[in-house]
Amino acid sequence: MREIKFRGLTDIDTWSYGYLHHADNGGELDSEELAIGGCPVDSETVGQFTGFWDDGGKEIYEQDVLLISKGQESFTGEVKFHQGGWRIMGKAKRTRNLFEAFLNTHLISGLSNRNYRIEIIGNVPFSFFIKEILY
Repeated sequence: MREIKFRGLTDIDTWSYGYLHHADNGGELDSEELAIGGCPVDSETVGQFTGFWDDGGKEIYEQDVLLISKGQESFTGEVKFHQGGWRIMGKAKRTRNLFEAFLNTHLISGLSNRNYRIEIIGNVPFSFFIKEILY
């Protein structure tokens, strides 16, 4: 069973990891403010741990940007929870390859047992240019 945890960016652009809860502002709960590991975080940057790791051993979180490759073929996509599973959403680097069929439909769990290389290359909230690559 995977560990349920989250990460989010603090106001000094560092990641905070742990349980997600509403921030405590002097005894009052503010439903708009979230905290992870006791640190207030930007709600736009919060992502859940998927239970998967890339080939370098890094934990894969929601909103991470992955480079998926096998041989000469590759595609880049953002990790999102969709239709009951963690999927890679984005566009193929090549238009006529086997990856095009996986795009927007393939579960992360199906890639690791088929000898695909999985590498985290960024994170959507932390990399403003990344949306140009994906969409």
